[in-house]
Amino acid sequence: MNSDKLKILNIGCGDEFYGTDRIDIQKTKASTKEWDIEKGIPYNNNVFDEIRCWRILEHLKNIGFFIDECYRVLKNGGRIDVITDNAGYIIFHIKTDHNDYINIKNYTENYSRNVNDHHRNLFVPSHLKYLFYNFNIISINYLITSKKRWIRNSILKLLPFHLGYEEIRLIGKKPMAVVEPVAHSLIKEFIENSEPFVEEDLKLVTEKSTPLGSGNAEVAKRS
Repeated sequence: MNSDKLKILNIGCGDEFYGTDRIDIQKTKASTKEWDIEKGIPYNNNVFDEIRCWRILEHLKNIGFFIDECYRVLKNGGRIDVITDNAGYIIFHIKTDHNDYINIKNYTENYSRNVNDHHRNLFVPSHLKYLFYNFNIISINYLITSKKRWIRNSILKLLPFHLGYEEIRLIGKKPMAVVEPVAHSLIKEFIENSEPFVEEDLKLVTEKSTPLGSGNAEVAKRS
């Protein structure tokens, strides 16, 4: 497929011009649409060949809803590319405020601070694996993204258990065949295997029920 014809959605694009459709919570140099993705993704089903979602998951209130929306707007076989914070990163356990990115000079000069924009979540690879269970996972890798601090990064890389890696990157694919989400399948199976609640059951429940106040009336009658 010609890459020029691919429909690519860049969510939380900032000033990055990657993608044919670029969403951000506020107007930026690169955005084609200003939108709060907590409300959903404002496109029809099966539209995009790729979704790029870099440094967005940690901001969201309802992660499951967002992932379901990504699944919905991706074409079958479409790719999703996610980067988010690594909960094991040692610096996150030292500094007191995980929202200090809003004080970065480049950020405050170019964008107004949105009162609803905060870091709310941290992840390890197993979190991402289970959150994106409806996708075929291609890879999950650790990243160090602060390239300017090469001396510090070289030291951090020596730490065990990936404690020196700031971020995690997941790449996945929506299955080619239409696959019903696991949670929905389990509910459907439960309903199909359950015995129907027929009118006789309702009658039995009604007969066994005691109307409010009738118990006190029966006691009064016996006395």
